[in-house]
Amino acid sequence: MKTRTIVLASVWFSVVGLSQADESWNALPRDSDPPAARLLYQSLQRDAQVLLDQRRQAFEKLETPDQCRAWQAERRQNFERAIGALPDRCPLEPRIVGTLDGDGYRLERVIFQSRPQHHVTAALYVPAGDGPHPAVLVACGHSRTAKAAPYNQAMGIALARDGIAALCYDPIGQGERSQWIHPDGRPVQSGTTTEHFLIGAGSILVGRNTAHYRIYDGMRCLDYLATRPDIDAAKLGCTGCSGGGTMTSYLMALDDRIACAAPACYITTFERLIQTIGPQDAEQNIFGQLAFGMEQTDYLLMRAPKPTLVCATTEDFFDITGTWDTVRQAKRFYGWLDAPQCVDLVEANGKHGLGPLGRRTMVQWMRRWLAGVDQPVTEGELDYRSESELQCTPRGQVLLEAGERSVYELNADRAAALAAQRREARQNGLPANLRDEVRRLIAARPLAAIPARTARVVDTAARDGYQIERLVLEADGHPPLACLRFVPAKPAQALAIVVDGNGKTAQASPTRNAAATPADTATPADTATPADTATPADTATSDTAATQSEAQRLARQGTTVLVVDLSGLGETAPGKASPVLSPEWKEFFLAYLMGRSLVGLRAEEVLSATQWAIAEHHPQAGKASLIATGRAVVSSLHAAALEPDLFADCRFENGLDSWDSIVGQPCGEHLAAVVHGALETYDLPDLRALLGSRLEP
Repeated sequence: MKTRTIVLASVWFSVVGLSQADESWNALPRDSDPPAARLLYQSLQRDAQVLLDQRRQAFEKLETPDQCRAWQAERRQNFERAIGALPDRCPLEPRIVGTLDGDGYRLERVIFQSRPQHHVTAALYVPAGDGPHPAVLVACGHSRTAKAAPYNQAMGIALARDGIAALCYDPIGQGERSQWIHPDGRPVQSGTTTEHFLIGAGSILVGRNTAHYRIYDGMRCLDYLATRPDIDAAKLGCTGCSGGGTMTSYLMALDDRIACAAPACYITTFERLIQTIGPQDAEQNIFGQLAFGMEQTDYLLMRAPKPTLVCATTEDFFDITGTWDTVRQAKRFYGWLDAPQCVDLVEANGKHGLGPLGRRTMVQWMRRWLAGVDQPVTEGELDYRSESELQCTPRGQVLLEAGERSVYELNADRAAALAAQRREARQNGLPANLRDEVRRLIAARPLAAIPARTARVVDTAARDGYQIERLVLEADGHPPLACLRFVPAKPAQALAIVVDGNGKTAQASPTRNAAATPADTATPADTATPADTATPADTATSDTAATQSEAQRLARQGTTVLVVDLSGLGETAPGKASPVLSPEWKEFFLAYLMGRSLVGLRAEEVLSATQWAIAEHHPQAGKASLIATGRAVVSSLHAAALEPDLFADCRFENGLDSWDSIVGQPCGEHLAAVVHGALETYDLPDLRALLGSRLEP
């Protein structure tokens, strides 16, 4: 590290109320409300509520059909932009690979390509008798077996027995469409929809998301139905339960061919979702939708006055009060368009899932609007098929077929094209406005607009040659930052900011963390031991060169060090990490729904903490050294690149080197470090280039 002339306050604090026996490195109260692990989420929740209130206030001003149509057009335009431009249609090249006879219907096993060399596997239930038949697209929920899951089969069979064809297709990451498989064909991820998250991180970087692929597959399924002579292309519907309810909601809002729809066990309001279980799978979050005023309610409103039935259950984890709120708003909106009879709700007893009552009501709804028959539906015994009976590919996975391309490869292609565009545009160097564009993309404010923080010292602990203060940096309306300040007994003229991806305890108790997994790869080791469980064995009063942390080493050399826990890391981490997914994934998607990023939020925190430390210790020279490790690297790199004058030098260790390197592979552990559409403008090496000589090798 470079040597600088810095004047430091050299006040030696006494140990206050902290004995070796009960030592902890927590700066926040153990009994805080909300608890430390919820601070980031609840801060984002407050911001989301402001946007939701604004949307509701705008909705209450609607009165006329023209206002309703303008409302629909604005949200649909923003929706289409947020998911990323869809490709031109390629030939479907459909194949029927087998048929099965059922009671009152024929089942066909079908495969076709959605994109070149990227195939969809599906089961088509065709009613007995002459066509053309009305048809309903059945979107699968979050089940590993997808089209073979009993509840998906039940919808297909029930519709076909009542004269409506039904096409149930495997989503990416489920059924025969796993995008990440072992050489023997087994999916690497055995969970139901983990792949949706793994696909999401890379997709987000290229301006798409998992929903981009899911929505387009659904549209291509409608294309396939429309090609068949035994299907009436003017009478198409869509239904699906749970995650299939999500897809139904998206498709019915975006594809005008869907004349009748029935999303099941999904529709609530984002307001209640955020208050209860929080954001869900990657495809269930559209970038910026809360910011541009798109509630779950608007999936219904965007298609008004076309018939829409909401199927729900009283005890669903998708909150039923939000469901009724949505339907009430929809009833009013449909009424303004003179069609209140075209939107309705069925609520069945029970927990999550479409049972017999909901299924019968759905079938009756489809018959009423697609076949012109409105009478009660009965349902006999259902003849379920095994997963192998519904298999469309020879070996059970599309990726085992010659030439098949995964979503990861499609994302990599897009990333390569964007990299070529960036190179072409930068033949004469980086754009002059790059910092402004980066700030816009990560939704970070200019330095002057970031609220200043004040410090609250909790207590101090003496060490050999330095002391450690536990303190909290606070700013109104923002999560508090839990910090440790290492104050040398004989301060030299140096100041450093350390942002450790494993949290500040790793800097105070390095012996315990010596064998930890590198911080940029989220594993249970990263967060298995909360920061508030430090013990005397972890924090000996002396440390050796072999075990000392960077903060301890610098403090022994006379550098004052501020170690910062960024929101959602260290003391405020939301919980145990997953081996394949960032632990703060709910917080990431809550920010994502608002058009924001954790990268931008945390970059602001690095800057505000640095500003405070400089004002406290180094107001004359106005610079500090920055050291970031692991999961804190990407945000810290952004902070330094945006405001380089705050930093004399910067070092980044064990962190992500480039986004381009992860786009074409499963990368859920880096979810919190991605920015929507960033690779259209820059990659992480561009930020390092902006730092120039300040960047240490």
